[in-house]
Amino acid sequence: MSRGAWLQVRLPLLVTAFGVTACASDSPTSPRLRDSAPSFGQVQQDMQGLYVIETSGATEPVVAAISQAGGRIRSNVPQIRMISAAGLDAGRAAALAKRSDVVGVYRDVMISTVLPKRYGQPLSAPAGGRAQGPDQSGAYFYPAQWNLPRINANTAWQQTNSGAGRTVWVLDTGYDPYHIDLSGHQPCYSTGITVPRFMSDVYAVDFNFHGSFVSGIIASNGLGMASVAPSARVCTRKVLSEDGKGTFGDLASSLVFVADVGANVVNMSLGAYFDSKTEGGVALLRLMQAAVDFANRKGAVVVASAGNDGVDLDADGPTWISLPAQLDRVISVGATGPDLNFNYDALASYSNFGGQTGVDLVAPGGDLPDANNPFDLILSVCSTVVCGTRNQYVLAGGTSFAAPQVSATAAIIQAVLGAPSPATVEKCLKGPAKRVGSPRIFGYGRLDVLKSSLCTG
Repeated sequence: MSRGAWLQVRLPLLVTAFGVTACASDSPTSPRLRDSAPSFGQVQQDMQGLYVIETSGATEPVVAAISQAGGRIRSNVPQIRMISAAGLDAGRAAALAKRSDVVGVYRDVMISTVLPKRYGQPLSAPAGGRAQGPDQSGAYFYPAQWNLPRINANTAWQQTNSGAGRTVWVLDTGYDPYHIDLSGHQPCYSTGITVPRFMSDVYAVDFNFHGSFVSGIIASNGLGMASVAPSARVCTRKVLSEDGKGTFGDLASSLVFVADVGANVVNMSLGAYFDSKTEGGVALLRLMQAAVDFANRKGAVVVASAGNDGVDLDADGPTWISLPAQLDRVISVGATGPDLNFNYDALASYSNFGGQTGVDLVAPGGDLPDANNPFDLILSVCSTVVCGTRNQYVLAGGTSFAAPQVSATAAIIQAVLGAPSPATVEKCLKGPAKRVGSPRIFGYGRLDVLKSSLCTG
C-alpha cells in the first residue's frame, strides 16, 4: 500500500481523537528580551531543604560535615566536586558555606521535560516478530513517520550498521521494558531520583510517556514504528518524576554517572530556562558545565533540546540561558514541522531558535497548526503504564523529539568511525546538515543522517 493510500485509510479514524488547538505561524517570533522567566521549564526554588554544595577539593570531608549537621547525602560527585544534600535548613546551609573547603552552598532548582504534549488517543499496532536487520520500513506505522525519510534515516539503514555497538543514554522520565518495540533489550535502566516525590520515583519504569517516546525514536524493534539507529543500544537514567519534573542536582550527578559507565551519547530532552542572576545561578551553571565537560572528556557526545517557547535564544541573553542546551559542548537541537504534510523544513511554531548561541541543528519535531492533520506530528511508543497495553503509540510534538534523532545519528557516526572524539562527531553532524533557511534561525541546518554517517571526520 502506498503512503498516500495508507493515510487515506487510517487518517479518518484518527481525526476525531484530536481537539482543536491554537494556530501558530511557522515564522519565528520577533526577538525580545525578558524580565521574567517564560513558561518553558520555569525555575522554582525548592522548598524541601535540598541544596547543592560546591567544594574546593575532596568532597569526603564535606560529606562528613553535612551528615554531622543532620543532612542527608543525596549524591556525592567528586568528579566535579559537587554534593547534593537534603534535610538542610538555611542556618545549617549558611554554616556549611563558611567552611574553607566549600566554595558555595546553593538551593537546588527544578528542571522539567521540554513541555511537549501528546495528542489524541493511543494508536494500536498488531503484535508480530521483530524486524530482521536494520531496515525497519516494514513497521506498521512507518508510512506515517514522515520524519525518517526527511532526514534520510531510511537510506542510512542500507548503508551503515545503524549504530551497532554504541550506547545512547537517555536522561528522562524512565523506560518501558514491556512495550513491544522496546522489550528484549539488555536491561540498563535505573533511577537517579534521590528524593522521591511520587511512589513511582523509586522505579526506573516510565510512569509518564516522555522517556519511552524519546527512546523509541532512537532505537526500536521495528514492529509498530521505525527508529533512526535500530542497532544502537538505548539505556535510560530516570531523572524526572511522572509529572516531568526533577532537580538540577539529580541531573548533574546522573550525567556524570552515565559518562562514567561508558555512555557514547547522552540525550537530554529536558531543561530549565534559567536566570543566571538567581541566587547561586552562576555557580549552578558552572557545575552543570563541569558535568558536561566531564562527559565530553570521557568521550560522550551530549545532545539537548533547545526548548519550546518560540524565543530567539541569541537575543534573550546574556543572563537568560536555556539549560543545558546552551552550555558549551552541548549540541542544541531545534525543531522543524510541516503544515498539512507540506514544507517539512519550516521552523516549528513552538521551537526556540537562534543560530549563534541557541541552536546548532534542527531536526523534525512535528507541529500541529491544523488539528485535522495529526500526522504532522512525530509518532513513537507510549509507555505501558500510561496507555495500558504493550502495543500503543502516540503522536506528539516538541524539540524533545527532535533531539533524539540527532543523538541516534551521533551513535551511527561513532559506529562508522570507530572511536571518534565528540568534536569529530559534532563536526560530522553540523557539516553535512542541509541548509533550510537563515543560519541565524536554523544554525547549521536540518539533520541529514546519511550524509553525516558518511562523514570521514
